[in-house]
Amino acid sequence: AIVGLVLLVIQIALGGWTSANYASQICNGVASLPICQGEWYRVLDFREALTFWGLEMPERGNFEFGHFSPEVRTTIHVMHRIGAIIVTGYLVWLGWRLRNAQNQLLEDLGTLMLLLLTAQVLLGLGNVLLGLPLLVATGHNAVAALLLLSLVAINFVLRIHKKPVHRKPQYKRRKRNYAK
Repeated sequence: AIVGLVLLVIQIALGGWTSANYASQICNGVASLPICQGEWYRVLDFREALTFWGLEMPERGNFEFGHFSPEVRTTIHVMHRIGAIIVTGYLVWLGWRLRNAQNQLLEDLGTLMLLLLTAQVLLGLGNVLLGLPLLVATGHNAVAALLLLSLVAINFVLRIHKKPVHRKPQYKRRKRNYAK
């Protein structure tokens, strides 16, 4: 579960980086699914996309509407989408394991996490397909925070109980009486 928490924190940071650099609009519409604009892999520039410090102030005096090229914005957006695919896969796996837990609270938290994850993916798709409407984008941020809280709760409960998450088959040994 700690791996899921770390992956989600990285994904939320990528979402913030996508938003801060106005990269969320670069890959919109049905044609941009599942990753981005057909031949997206030809324009990726990770070195520039992962430049966090040392940015020079644009001539206009602010960073509003971003300063990165379309190629760099595409890279940032693609990182967020690929991260979403990885996080979704891991959290679905974790959620199904938690639904088979020996602890009712963990089962409920696993179900809650899966419901929040479903809402998050649908809101992300809504952002892409509808052109980033404010209500959907705000919902995407809010559900990300709730998803983070659910993973914190799962990790907390697992730390308290320190028991394996999955059920193990119970084999009963027959006692043999050799003293006849």
